[in-house]
Amino acid sequence: MALLAKGTWAIVMDEERAIILENTGTVDRPHLQEVDRIEADPPAPYSDRPGRMHDVGKDHRSAMEMPDLDRIGGERLAAQVVGQLKKVAGTRPVMIAAAPQVLGAVRAELDRQDAVTGPGKINLLCTIPKTLTGMGPSKLPPILQAALDEV
Repeated sequence: MALLAKGTWAIVMDEERAIILENTGTVDRPHLQEVDRIEADPPAPYSDRPGRMHDVGKDHRSAMEMPDLDRIGGERLAAQVVGQLKKVAGTRPVMIAAAPQVLGAVRAELDRQDAVTGPGKINLLCTIPKTLTGMGPSKLPPILQAALDEV
C-alpha cells in the first residue's frame, strides 16, 4: 500500500489547465498546496465552416472534418506539462489525474519524450483517469490516496 508521502506532487489537469500541487503535510494528514498552474494556449483561429476537397468523379466534393480543438489543446498542454516536469520534478514522486482523453495524450507524451525511462526521468507513481480540476485542494487527498491504494 503506497501512501501520499510528504513532497509528492499531484498534477490535476483537463484540456484547459494543469494545476501542480505538492503535499506539504504528513502521510496521516496530507495538505496539498499549489506549486504552479499551467494554462493552455488559446486555440488557433479557424473558419467556422469546414473546408471542401475535390473527390473522385465529376463535380464531386467532400466536406472535411472540423478540428477537435479540445483534443488539440489537451495534446499541447500534455506536452507542456511533461516538458516542465522533466525540468523540475527531479526524483520527487508524481501522480497525474486528468480526463481520460487528456490522460491518453499525457501517456503518449511520456512515451515520446522518454520521460519515465530516459534522462531526467519522472518518478510516476500512478495516473488517475478522472477530471478533478473543479475540486478544491482540501477534497483531493482522499481521492488520490484511494488511487494509490489500487496500485
